[in-house]
Amino acid sequence: MSEDLEALAGEYVLGVLPSDEEHAFEVRMRTDAEARAWVDYWRASFAEWSQALPPAPVPHVKDRIDEAIFGKPTFKRWERVLLHPFFVPGIVLVILAATLLKVLLIPH
Repeated sequence: MSEDLEALAGEYVLGVLPSDEEHAFEVRMRTDAEARAWVDYWRASFAEWSQALPPAPVPHVKDRIDEAIFGKPTFKRWERVLLHPFFVPGIVLVILAATLLKVLLIPH
């Protein structure tokens, strides 16, 4: 049981528990001194680790790394049009409108 409590406390400190389990664990900590002790232990352990790690890079660093490895993405004008999210629905709408006009306006 103690190993389960140790793992549960570690997951709680890391913030990886589902919200319902996190809430249940918080309720348990109100009355369970061992659970609180494990949480304190993991917070202290993770604090030591986080001080030893370099700060996380700013978000645009990954883009610059990808660009250095793979090159800057270059799209020609027609590629940007084809990749636009409204391109295919727009074409479908134009075809449907043309078909509807043909059916309604051209006598048989």
